[in-house]
Amino acid sequence: MITHLDSQCVVSSEDCERNLRSALARNLPLCSEQPERIGKLAVVGSGPSVRGYLDELRGWPGEIWAINGAYNFLQDNGIVPHGFVGVDPLPGLADYLRRPNEKTTFYLSGLCDPATFDALDGHKVKLWFPEQLSVNYPQGLWLVGGGTTALTRAPFLSRMLGWRDLTIYGADSSFERGKRYAYRDGTYAEDSKAPINSVSINGEGPFDTELCLLKQVSQLGVIAMYFTSKIEIKCGGLMDAYLRAPVMNEPDAA
Repeated sequence: MITHLDSQCVVSSEDCERNLRSALARNLPLCSEQPERIGKLAVVGSGPSVRGYLDELRGWPGEIWAINGAYNFLQDNGIVPHGFVGVDPLPGLADYLRRPNEKTTFYLSGLCDPATFDALDGHKVKLWFPEQLSVNYPQGLWLVGGGTTALTRAPFLSRMLGWRDLTIYGADSSFERGKRYAYRDGTYAEDSKAPINSVSINGEGPFDTELCLLKQVSQLGVIAMYFTSKIEIKCGGLMDAYLRAPVMNEPDAA
């Protein structure tokens, strides 16, 4: 079975290509396919459930990557991520990079805004390229598949870089009452301001969420089902309820 994950960008194709030309002109190291490596990788999102996994992450036996606001939240709790994954092509992504640590490698999409790269001047940055039909990439680049968020691209980026044992934390894709993120609400001006909707699944809920997070739930569900390496998702909220819901198999074709 072949499943296509629809990835609609939040900026125009012209702006994406403008960002790409700027990123390539910086002559940064490029991510490429690496041999399989031994070890465990944790990718941490910003869902409220991350608070309950801090001790586990402090004792994590492998590498830790962070997404957006989870980066500074982990640092504030004594955990310096080995990696940061950024995919947002809007300049607001730089808002999450106010305190870059010299121990972190910043894996930035080649479609990120110049402001994001400027925020990391002098730090270790590696470029990767999200597969996107509307962008004309130069030949020879390794393209990374996935969904519409950094959290749904990270499994494929990590696999390309050799990781085969992945755990995703904080993929809640919904908000607790009064607690939208693991960190304090309003910490970042660029946190989503999209309308909140309440949804239920499998008799559970309602969960407060938004459209981009609903997409993330369905995309991560497909990734978890068909990913060719070991993947575990530790979270709460809507994503947790979705993963526990019964899945109906498609009937065999006549």
